[in-house]
Amino acid sequence: MKRLCLLADYPAWLLPGMDAMPANRGHCTWLHMLRPHFESLTHEFDIHWVVMAKGIARPVTLRTDGQCFHMLPRKRKLIAMATAYLFEIRRIKALVREIRPDLVHAWGTEDVYALAAASITGVPVLFSLQGCITQCLAVTKGKALMRLQGAYERHALKRLQNVTGESERACRNMQDINPRLHTTIVDYGIGEPFHQIVRTPATEPVITFIGSLYPAKGIPELVEVMKLPLLSGIRLEVWGTGPVMEELKASASANVSFRGHASRQQVLDALATTWALVIPTHCDTGPTVVKEARAAAVPVITTTAAGASRHVADGLSGHVIAPGDKDALTQAILSVCASRERSIEMGNHDIAICRANLLGGTTIRHFSDIYRQILAR
Repeated sequence: MKRLCLLADYPAWLLPGMDAMPANRGHCTWLHMLRPHFESLTHEFDIHWVVMAKGIARPVTLRTDGQCFHMLPRKRKLIAMATAYLFEIRRIKALVREIRPDLVHAWGTEDVYALAAASITGVPVLFSLQGCITQCLAVTKGKALMRLQGAYERHALKRLQNVTGESERACRNMQDINPRLHTTIVDYGIGEPFHQIVRTPATEPVITFIGSLYPAKGIPELVEVMKLPLLSGIRLEVWGTGPVMEELKASASANVSFRGHASRQQVLDALATTWALVIPTHCDTGPTVVKEARAAAVPVITTTAAGASRHVADGLSGHVIAPGDKDALTQAILSVCASRERSIEMGNHDIAICRANLLGGTTIRHFSDIYRQILAR
């Protein structure tokens, strides 16, 4: 049996017996959805996760779903970042040496894991991108912390070889940094509850934005177009927090409501009743919420800058517009909200195919194929 080591920002508080740990909204909660699907590989792979976790004073190891989770204590992420994660990388590499894997699979450039993977030698490494910081910096200034993350991202990608991205855009973003990368598209599936949503759109037209409130997400122009008389009869529900929230609240029209951070259940409830999800992003390898909406048979309005736009058939299951095009955004909203029946019809377009592509099992089958290919070299 081959041994697989996964380096990832796994939400440790969702593991059995770890619910006392602090929850962190920044963690990759979609990895939790993949855990039971990784269990299907345990007849072939001995799977070990390595996670930096807050709320523990010493290393913790536990087994669940046929997988072993190794949690290393983290005190202050900002301090770790300021030192290029030097000490955390040392601890991760020491643990990897103890595990003695045949293959390392690391996730995400937003934390220590890409840099750790790029420094590992003697073992084949696969890396999976979650979001491309460098691409976002190309369309928004970004604060010092984000610029530092971008520098770490470029450093890591220039030293990696085998990578996956959830969309063609994600793979292209990585190859812009390192043209020598061997890239493969592996779309990250979404949780089963989103496949099981029974849509009951509200009687009156309502559209929904779910995500961080940053200018790069396109939320300022969405709030602005909602002031138009043409859209006065349509409500916009905004779920999420971020640096421009108070500014947007101060300028928003009466048909816009700010709901704050959304729990998973609140996202499910919002998608069940909305007429459309609207994500007019300027840079995104996903986002995951677009895929969640499509699996829930919700029409989506997004942009060509969203990698997940490949799950939206323009004019059929939503609209794909140019980022920053307020006129196109207005017309797309009017199109989907022409009637409740139209919203339902658009949401149901190609829904069986869309759901099949977004199953967690589909994601893991693709990864297992890549694992075998790398190990066979």
